[in-house]
Amino acid sequence: MKNEIIFQGLTQKSNLEYLKRVIELPNADLVLLSSAFMNKGGLGLVYDELANCSCTKQVYAGVRNGITSAQGVNAALAAGCEVFTIDTGASDIIFHPKVYLSMSDQEVRMLLGSANLTQSGLWRSIVPPPQFLFAFILSKIQPLPPNQIHLFFICS
Repeated sequence: MKNEIIFQGLTQKSNLEYLKRVIELPNADLVLLSSAFMNKGGLGLVYDELANCSCTKQVYAGVRNGITSAQGVNAALAAGCEVFTIDTGASDIIFHPKVYLSMSDQEVRMLLGSANLTQSGLWRSIVPPPQFLFAFILSKIQPLPPNQIHLFFICS
């Protein structure tokens, strides 16, 4: 298993380059994008990669949040994605996970963190991922047997 820490804004690595690597998994059966916010600018950054992927593509995005746009949803549909919008029924309660996943018979690629499917989330914002803390935690608990390690993550 290969793990990499992305600390957008403080290193040369960006969430965008890693999201493209997730989407471009050879022979993928599924690409799944889940984000609190999605707009046309963010989707446009990965539009070509999505459009060129012949696998099942699913997008889960929060709505009624003041940021997700109909243009972003339409761009995802135009790229051949199934789009599932999550409306919590209130503007102050939002669908919030940021999980980007691709799977094939041979490999799974996943990007977890706090990056939304927007230009700032994928390119500009300083976005420290939970993996940063995870790597620290693992360095402290590796002497323990696996059945005694219980990790719980809250990504916000």
